[in-house]
Amino acid sequence: MKLMRMIQLLVVGWVLLGSLTSERAVSSQAATRLTSSLQSSQNATQTTRRVTVRHHRKLHVVLTAYQADMQPSRYHFHYGIYRSGQLVKRGVVTNGHTVQSYQLRPGKYSLRVSHGSHQVTLTGGISSSNTPHFV
Repeated sequence: MKLMRMIQLLVVGWVLLGSLTSERAVSSQAATRLTSSLQSSQNATQTTRRVTVRHHRKLHVVLTAYQADMQPSRYHFHYGIYRSGQLVKRGVVTNGHTVQSYQLRPGKYSLRVSHGSHQVTLTGGISSSNTPHFV
């Protein structure tokens, strides 16, 4: 009887420990997002999720705009980098493509791209990884 009770307590302990460990892994992943891509949208403005910029890291911005025929867009469009809802950097994309790196204070940043009334497909996003990549 004692052996059976000890086994039950041991199993319950393992289950509780496992659930705590998995919750910690999920929350730490959410807190340290390094890359966020633009999502497909028909809106004139698109925004990424926030990414974490750590000390001695740069924020990389990669944006490409395509026309309906999938050729690079010839229109200019604007983007802004936001920290805690406040605009910290502004940029302009010409000839449909830009790749930029910004040295910023540590924190969580998002990218907002506005292409006005032009019918374009935007790809790219932001990353604080040393090897940024976007699909």
